[in-house]
Amino acid sequence: MSKNKGLRGPIGPNKTPVVPSITPTKPVNQDHLYIYSKPGCGYCSHLTMFLDTRGINYTQLHLHNDFTQEEFVNKFGRGSSFPQVLYKNERLGGMKDTVKYVAENLLK
Repeated sequence: MSKNKGLRGPIGPNKTPVVPSITPTKPVNQDHLYIYSKPGCGYCSHLTMFLDTRGINYTQLHLHNDFTQEEFVNKFGRGSSFPQVLYKNERLGGMKDTVKYVAENLLK
């Protein structure tokens, strides 16, 4: 399973990625899950275990190491919880929404 570092910016008005404020250390892969997590987050841990057991590749980004709280709020909005997941330039949401999406679309 890939757990490389990388960061995708918000989507612009033409559905094109906006250049992120943090430059990815490796090329951004559009067919890849990006999990924004924080230390001590039980839902983050459960989500990564779910993905690991199903062989789904993802990149886990960590608060304070890969992005700031301000960047998280700017990307996902005030009041957003952890984890938040992006896939193919789209926000999947939190753990439950991501598990549902993976089960319905990536495990066929």
